[in-house]
Amino acid sequence: MAELYYHLDRISRPIFKYKLLNPTYILVHLAAHAATRYARPYLYPSEIANVEIIQRLFMGKPLQKGDVATPWHHLSGSFFHYINKFPIPRDLRIANHLLTIVLLPPMISFVLFGIPSSPPPGSNRTPIQYWVLRHVIFFVLPSVPSLVFSTNPWLIAQASLVTGDHMGLMGVLLVLALGIRGKHFLTAIAGSVVGLMGLDIALFTIFVIFYSMFGSKSILVTSIRLIMFIISTNGGIRARPPVTWVTRLSYLAYLPMLLVWNSFWSQHLVTIDISKLFDVGKVSAITVTFGPLWDVVTPLILRDGTLYVAALFFFTLLSFTVKPDSSQIVNMILLRLYIFGVMVRETRRLDDEANHHAGPGIPARGVNVVPPVEEEIAAAQDPDERDEEVVGDLIDVNRDGDVGRRARVDAPRVPAPLPNDVHEQPNANVDVDVDVDRGQGVEPEEEKMDLGRIELVWYLMGNLFLLIFALYNRVVPEP
Repeated sequence: MAELYYHLDRISRPIFKYKLLNPTYILVHLAAHAATRYARPYLYPSEIANVEIIQRLFMGKPLQKGDVATPWHHLSGSFFHYINKFPIPRDLRIANHLLTIVLLPPMISFVLFGIPSSPPPGSNRTPIQYWVLRHVIFFVLPSVPSLVFSTNPWLIAQASLVTGDHMGLMGVLLVLALGIRGKHFLTAIAGSVVGLMGLDIALFTIFVIFYSMFGSKSILVTSIRLIMFIISTNGGIRARPPVTWVTRLSYLAYLPMLLVWNSFWSQHLVTIDISKLFDVGKVSAITVTFGPLWDVVTPLILRDGTLYVAALFFFTLLSFTVKPDSSQIVNMILLRLYIFGVMVRETRRLDDEANHHAGPGIPARGVNVVPPVEEEIAAAQDPDERDEEVVGDLIDVNRDGDVGRRARVDAPRVPAPLPNDVHEQPNANVDVDVDVDRGQGVEPEEEKMDLGRIELVWYLMGNLFLLIFALYNRVVPEP
């Protein structure tokens, strides 16, 4: 595997060297969309009902019995009504995919790094100018890891379909970003809308809210209570939050959110298939997409992350009970964010040990210094976070497959298992540089491997495989 990583790293170096990551991300998505239109001109069964609902909302007709119009359906119908164009399946696919291309990387960046809230001291820009600048950077220049994560072949394969899964994913990421920063009132407002995207999305919304309130150590125990307050009542769902949710005053904001969910879903017939709790094979399918990551992070997960992974696994199985054909893109991204947090936390710990052994005044190899161009943005974080230190954290695998001494991660401080109070660097480089130690003392620059580059090429290979598979199994339109 180490030899494979070496060649994968060399393939993707020009993409990072010549700053082609953004164009590569866009081209991969556009190629996947074109292949989907060519290979599958007809709608999948999961798309037919969504297209009919959006078209009925556009024409103002009542929905058929059993149809559930979510906020995504209303948003899509309102958009086509605004541009005065009838929503045909081709246009709905294009709009859904473009929305994913534009919004998904910024939402992942928001979870990892946030947005600078105020201009740094001594800045020449006015607050209005800085507000415009930081939002332009947030959407136009998303972070490197967010672009890499968004090229996952499983994610791209689902983006061209007329489903609300990607909108639900971005809603869950918004709830997570607000919740881990302690903004529970805003989290409850966002969750009130996100939970209406689908019952599976509502379950993952509860998952990230539990994480923001209790952390990974208590999330599994707390999630078991979900079975206690999900009760079928006259074909509906009634939510009964446990008493422990009122231990903090800010948590009371989630009670109106649950009431909104109850009033919406109790009006619709909901089927819960308990037998899907044992459908374990579906969960293991998405782990293949991460490929090279498991070789590095599996020991770390087994040591520190068992509870988080178990809780996410449990909620994934619960989502199958309400939506057996779930695309699993939400739990896939939540797992990838967890892996990111584990790697950064572990490498930071190793770098702290290296600094300790190096002695005072002697910086350890791999300590990250904020580049001058980013100093203004990095200093614009909340006042209670300005004393935090930006370090380069270390983890290591050399080309011979042995665990080396360390590898550098240019990343902000991240608590485990997901980043909470990170430095807000919209375009920070958080990829892992793996030193190749051949016993020659100081390694030359060209001998360093980067796990982020390896992951990107792995994803590109997966997308190429799906592209060939789709073209080979093309559905020929009937004359």
